[in-house]
Amino acid sequence: MTVKDLIETMEKLRTQVIDGCRILFPLTGCRKKSTRCLQCWCRCSYNLVGIQGEYVDLGYMGNLFFITGMIITSGSVGTFFKEYTGEKLRHICFMPAYNSEKLMESVIRSIPLEAWDKLETLLIVNDGSSDGTGRLGRSLSEEFRKIVVIDHPENRGYGEAQKTAFDWALENGADSVVMLHSDGQYPPDFLLKMITPLESGADVVGGSRTLHGDMRDGGMSQIRYWGTVLLNWVENTVFRADLSSYHSGYKAYGRKALKLIPYRKYSRTFNFDSEMLVGAIRADLVVKEIPIPTIHGEGYSSLKPIPYGLSVLHTLWRFITKKI
Repeated sequence: MTVKDLIETMEKLRTQVIDGCRILFPLTGCRKKSTRCLQCWCRCSYNLVGIQGEYVDLGYMGNLFFITGMIITSGSVGTFFKEYTGEKLRHICFMPAYNSEKLMESVIRSIPLEAWDKLETLLIVNDGSSDGTGRLGRSLSEEFRKIVVIDHPENRGYGEAQKTAFDWALENGADSVVMLHSDGQYPPDFLLKMITPLESGADVVGGSRTLHGDMRDGGMSQIRYWGTVLLNWVENTVFRADLSSYHSGYKAYGRKALKLIPYRKYSRTFNFDSEMLVGAIRADLVVKEIPIPTIHGEGYSSLKPIPYGLSVLHTLWRFITKKI
């Protein structure tokens, strides 16, 4: 049975038994404010998202289902349908790359085999590099067939590289994207750990160096360490949240998050990651964190702490004044 067949059956029945599990009507309403009719819910689902290939993308509908022994949340509805039909979830890893010729190859070769098996594509966004980054990416794609390279004709910025990756992922039907930096600052062997929470209902996943231990043990300077601690405290206060890290570049997003967060309106700078979290908070998305080790040292980060800190404070002000 395809999901399309399943939906057609659900339109006729108020309940449907599948492999011993009974799906009941949604607990929340739809556009017609009905909480009692699956037919009404399915019709509204078609109006909002429609059929996409052999499955229905319902991950951002906001409805809840009871299934015997567990609850499938709005963040995992699409995942459930794919798992039911045996269709493989489409996970994309993307790598913003700017003048990364010296470090990128070692990062790619450090990706575990299990992660390669899980990933459908490794998308390299060459952001107008002046070295051989793009050439290296295409050379590696001959060995690693899952590599796809997109070249920006000029350097557009860290945020623009992510926007390009997000657009490509949505256009190509990805269920999730996970960002891996090309400079080795984030460990490739944590890729599967970044993806797993998305399969369990999370919308956004962040790698947290704070949860792993003292970041200074991994080479972070005192000014970066105390700046990060201070900014995290300020951001939690302003956002009324309880996250341990707002400034990690190890991020993963489900399709629902990419559809609901207005990322195309955000900056092209390194502050883009913070703006994405603001968008997640505004959209009331489920954000999970996993501990990751701190890897700092020469060549790993060109980010200047003071200008970056000021840009974060500017983002906070824009949040307070509801400009973002």
